[in-house]
Amino acid sequence: MESLATLPPKTKTDPLDATLFVLAVAALALAPTQLTLKHIHPAEVLLGLAALVWLVRAIKLRDVSTLPPLVHWLVVGSLALGAFTIGSHLHHEVAKEVVKAVFYLLVAVTIFRTVLNTPQRLRIAVIALLAATTLAVGLGVAQRVRLSHHGEPDPAKRIVFNHPSKKAYLTAQTPNYVSSTFATWAEHGYYPSRTAYAGFLALALPFALALLAVPSRRRGWAVWLGALLIGAAFSVLAGYVAPIIIVGLLVTGFALGKRQGAVTAVGVLGYLLLTLLSGHALGGYNRQEILREPFRARISQEQANFSLDSPGTRHLKKFWGEQQAAVNVIAAQRKAKTGDTRLDQTLFGVGAGNYQDKIGRAFDLLGAIDHQRLDPDAQSGYLLTTVETGLVGLAALLALLGGYVGAAWRLVRAGRRGNPWAAALLGAAVVLVLLFFVTNPFVRGTYVLVAALFGALGNSATLADVPQSEEETTA
Repeated sequence: MESLATLPPKTKTDPLDATLFVLAVAALALAPTQLTLKHIHPAEVLLGLAALVWLVRAIKLRDVSTLPPLVHWLVVGSLALGAFTIGSHLHHEVAKEVVKAVFYLLVAVTIFRTVLNTPQRLRIAVIALLAATTLAVGLGVAQRVRLSHHGEPDPAKRIVFNHPSKKAYLTAQTPNYVSSTFATWAEHGYYPSRTAYAGFLALALPFALALLAVPSRRRGWAVWLGALLIGAAFSVLAGYVAPIIIVGLLVTGFALGKRQGAVTAVGVLGYLLLTLLSGHALGGYNRQEILREPFRARISQEQANFSLDSPGTRHLKKFWGEQQAAVNVIAAQRKAKTGDTRLDQTLFGVGAGNYQDKIGRAFDLLGAIDHQRLDPDAQSGYLLTTVETGLVGLAALLALLGGYVGAAWRLVRAGRRGNPWAAALLGAAVVLVLLFFVTNPFVRGTYVLVAALFGALGNSATLADVPQSEEETTA
């Protein structure tokens, strides 16, 4: 992906460029939430304004060099093909997914490629991101503490939030409620997502580790970032995402250098040991959800006893059933016969936005697990992509992710050993590849951070060599 490199940043003061940078950083600071106003994320408003500024600037300078590479357009194109597939009877769902992909993979990435073009700018953006993330983690910690006192295993006794309410964010009745601001409101009520919360942190925390490695005379920064990492460790209860967070931190740590890598490894071991020894402390949820539940294929006996359909029966967990159902849909696509005027579902899928409609029909062979409530966002992004956009869409996604991991790896190798931003970008890129195995990170809030990651990696040529003195002067 040679087109990921861009020209060196311009040295002259550009008011439009400065405005674009402020809007982009503000949007990034609003990323750690899924709260919306009339279905519009606050970051989307700022990115929309930034798009207008970018357009004016591009016309004035006659410069469109920061448009994303071809692979972005291929991913969007694979989604657009859904309008012509057999399963795409809900054309408005296809249109909605295509618009979202255009906005983030084309528009937002272009904006971030334009502004995140120097180490100093990347550092400012990271500080804004982590400041907002700290607030989100603070809420997550508060929810985790409340869970230890107000956890309710019996579904019949839980408070149901049918309408938007602030109280929902301060109520924690199950581990999934420990999700900070990563919750959505739908016609059926409140849907907190510990998976989305943990996935966002998995992408953001490598930058906290990198910022710790930047020379600074301010000891308070080390205290702040240390508290952020500890708060995240305490509040993350998504057992399938926790190992990915660990991998991202280890990749970042060793990319910073052997010493930093060793310190990171010791920190990870300390976290695992404390989690193992936590026992019944604060309800014992961390050990249960991080070290036990991910390795159990069936629901717990306690959960089975509260089942209304088959009390006492430990069915297969819906997380694993969801993956099997997706495989069943893909297998059915391969066997299905298509008409002359229809695109092959194996190659092009059933249409973007049609995953839930198709997956709901594929649980029949898996018993009563469809009666379980799946944690929001707890499905494989790779399987989701294959169901909706077929092998063509999966290939485009893999090319997109692989290209950026390659760019991040080249950035680490090209730069001086210990380049903090190269290390963080590599750690986050590896995390993104792994996240698609257990969730779909292309969701509101996290999508902003993903676009910023792509934008910064798109400017990898300008971030390869970071003199130590330059970082010290900006610390």
